[in-house]
Amino acid sequence: MSNENRWILACAACIALLGPTYSAPRDSRDDKKAQDAATQAIAGELQRILDETQNELKLSNQAIVEQGVDAGDALIERALADKPDPAATLLLGNLLYGRSPQKSFAAHEAAARAAPKDPTAALEWAKELHRAGRCKEALAAYKIALTAQPEGSAASALQVHCLLINGQSDEAVRTWNKINHPRTHMAVEKLFSDVFFTPDPWRKRDDLRRAARAGDRDAWVDLIYHDLNFQTDLWNGGPEDQALAFDSKEAEQALGGAPELWSDLSTLIRWRTEKINTKEFGAYVLEHHATTLPANLTLARAFVEGLSRAPPESATTVLKRYRESLVPLGAAGKPGALQILAYLYSATHDKDALRAIDEQGCRNGMPAFCASSIMGKTDKKEQTDALQAALTQFPNEPWFATFALRRVWQRGDRDRDVLHRYLRIRPYRMSSSYGFKFALSDLEGLLNRKAPNSELIALSVTQLDIDLRDAPK
Repeated sequence: MSNENRWILACAACIALLGPTYSAPRDSRDDKKAQDAATQAIAGELQRILDETQNELKLSNQAIVEQGVDAGDALIERALADKPDPAATLLLGNLLYGRSPQKSFAAHEAAARAAPKDPTAALEWAKELHRAGRCKEALAAYKIALTAQPEGSAASALQVHCLLINGQSDEAVRTWNKINHPRTHMAVEKLFSDVFFTPDPWRKRDDLRRAARAGDRDAWVDLIYHDLNFQTDLWNGGPEDQALAFDSKEAEQALGGAPELWSDLSTLIRWRTEKINTKEFGAYVLEHHATTLPANLTLARAFVEGLSRAPPESATTVLKRYRESLVPLGAAGKPGALQILAYLYSATHDKDALRAIDEQGCRNGMPAFCASSIMGKTDKKEQTDALQAALTQFPNEPWFATFALRRVWQRGDRDRDVLHRYLRIRPYRMSSSYGFKFALSDLEGLLNRKAPNSELIALSVTQLDIDLRDAPK
């Protein structure tokens, strides 16, 4: 999907989420009609301005692809500058939300101030405040936003998280249980991603392109690999067609002095864009890299994963084919080699070899390997000691804090305060809102129960030295 189409869909989703199909449950019918009319008015204005700026959107999209994010944003800012009404300001915030958070914050704040009772503007402003960790203010904005939606709508899930941050766990559980989860779970996931997905793929592309243009050949590989795996939210990604087409042409010219590297990279592009099938890709790898993988370990990993799925090859035959060249690189601590070996040892169910690789990666300061190593330990004392060491080594990696808290409340000594602290960690750090949902179910069961082991559990958490400083306040 093109960048331009994603923008249009994002804006359309904003309009649809709080559009005229929703009715606000109000005590007065007259108030309800007025609220519906106001919601329809700003939704209609959003659609009108979106229609009027289609050419500007296309030019902005082209500028982002060819010149970078700042150039594209400048075009759309100029296009909307002569439209000072709240709908135009709201649209500007929506378009800049992922790429330019400071500018989108200012635009959404201005829209909310200009239309303080408008639920569409209130929802976007609430998400901005939520993303900034200002949950007390976000709750007030969510209250306005949800007047235009039926009870139990998807946006209530974001309200639930802020209620927990604000210490209102009873109300959080009641609100969560009103949500129609079978019907709205995809929308809930989307909203969680909106608030908690922070790395912007277009900004990252700009950084990679600058490095590549400065003469770094490996950066060209990283850039193309990024375009092929363009992450659009917390869980989804794939080729970004426009960026890939533009960057591929430039990479081909820049790598003219390295024909083998370009041959490998262009073959990867053809496979990932379905120009050739997996069997054909595997045949290329065997022809050009029968015993030794590409020196670039990003390419090497892609080749290993592709070849292991190309019959008659498998993870076992691929490991046998490349073990001799990979093991020394892994022993030298090369992150790419460790990742390839971990993939192959996991696919071939070699637990001992995988454990050794995890421990080596952990010693080399790679948190994902430490996490895998901790999960693989069966002795509880060893696991606790390793977890405590990881909490000290990686104070800004919330996975370890999440796992430590989960260990405490899953072992049977459950406690409302511990669960509350666990849920304060941003939901995406529990893989998705499903983890958030399961923990909320446990919290619900404890809301009316006195916990005799509170002091013991608090002591256990303190001994694990859990660092929750980056949890939203």
